[in-house]
Parts: sequence; C-alpha cells; structure tokens
Amino acid sequence: SPLEIGDETLVSGAIRDVTEHKRIEEKLRAQADRLQEQASLLDVAHDAIVVREFGGEIRFWNCGAEYLYGWTKGEAIGKNFQALLQMQSQPSMAEVEALLLRDGRWEGDIVHTRRDGSLITVASRQVLRQDKRGNSILEINNDITRRKQAEERFEQLLEGAPDAMVVLNPEGNIVLVNRQVTKLFGYSREELLGARIEKLAPDHSGFFTEPRSHLEAEGFELQGVRRDGTAFPVEISVSPLETREGTLFSSAIRDITERKRGEE
Repeated sequence: SPLEIGDETLVSGAIRDVTEHKRIEEKLRAQADRLQEQASLLDVAHDAIVVREFGGEIRFWNCGAEYLYGWTKGEAIGKNFQALLQMQSQPSMAEVEALLLRDGRWEGDIVHTRRDGSLITVASRQVLRQDKRGNSILEINNDITRRKQAEERFEQLLEGAPDAMVVLNPEGNIVLVNRQVTKLFGYSREELLGARIEKLAPDHSGFFTEPRSHLEAEGFELQGVRRDGTAFPVEISVSPLETREGTLFSSAIRDITERKRGEE
C-alpha cells in the first residue's frame, strides 16, 4: 500500500509464507482429480451404479443406469429411488437399509420397473458409504432377467415331471427339488434345500461324488429313506446340467417298490 512521506511516495508490502496453503491447494486438487477419475470410471461401467441417500433420494446415476432403466441422469438425480423404480424386494427397502446399517453391505435379487413399464430382475450389491453429508448407499445392479426367466422355465419343467426330481451341486448338496420329491419323501421344500443328498439316500456309496462319467447313469438302484425313517427301493437316473454357475446334476428318482415286489 502507498505511503506519503513529505514529497515522496513509498510503498509498503506485507510478505506471507503461503507454502502450506499451496500444499493444501495441491492436495485438494489431487483429491478432486482422483474423485473425477473415479466418477468417470463409474460412469462408463456396464452395470447400473447408483448412489442414493437413506430414504431414497438419488445422488449419482451412471450411464449404465441410464441404459438399464431408461431415465437420464438429469431425470433421475434428486428423485426418490423407490418411487422411480417401484422396487419389489423381499426383504423390503426399509429392511435392506436396516441390514446395511448393521452389516455394511447387502446382496440379493430385486425387481425394478423400467421407464417403459417393463419389469426387470437385477442382482443387487449394496454397500454403506459415509461422507460429510452422512450415510448413503452405493448400489451396483446387474440385469439377470433372462437368467431368472430361464430358471423359472426350468422349474416349471421339473414341476411337470412325473418322477421326483432333485438338482444337486458337485458337492452333493440339494439346490432344487420338485413337488414329487416332497410327496415321495415327506419333507418340505425348505427342509431339503441346501441339505446333503444323504438325507434322501444315505447308502449312496459315493454315487453323487464320483467323476462325471459315472454320474451320467440310468437305472441305478439305491435305498431311499423317507422323513419318518422308512426305507424303500428307488431307481435313479442322473445327467449333468451346464449352467453359468458351473455344472449341476439333475437326478430323476422313481419309487420301484411295486416292481421289486413283482420280481420277488
């Protein structure tokens, strides 16, 4: 600033060390660049990626979400997630948020409504995020509509089969059964899903854990055991099923009690 002294004008200057200030600026700029880079990566991801607040207000909506659901960023951001997509899930959105607060993450299948009114099923992975604005939810959704439709068609085929049908994973755990299985063995579907095949055929003698060549069998006789403990002869035919999750094994089980009596 100028100083008038007699006939002379002098200038006074204050000198301040701004080294720390510049470091902070550079750090903030670097953080902003990283955030921008992360946002760009999220934006070009194939999956639908959404950041929403608890209660549903959408804060981030990537290009994958635009493609999957049909709404642009400008149309989606600020809207209520539940109201926009009419989410149908079990558990409900409120229950999912409670689980996120408890565990920090949640995964499951959800039914959403697209802009054109069509329903889609997504495999959803959700993670709790914390920032200066409080808790929010990062949600990554992958369209599995065709897969679910194929699974439903397969289940319908199983239900229409005359034999008891059991689908097993390579470890011998039951992943799917039809109504004939519950009628033949007396168990509910819930009691069988995830259980070992030994629950139905204790003396399988490693039949379901043999190499695949031994599993492509027809007319293999075993002893079945009902829920009440009674044993009876069954004939089992096994064939492999190639799925996106790996190889499963479809087993057709037939009660041959009457045939064995006739033979005797």
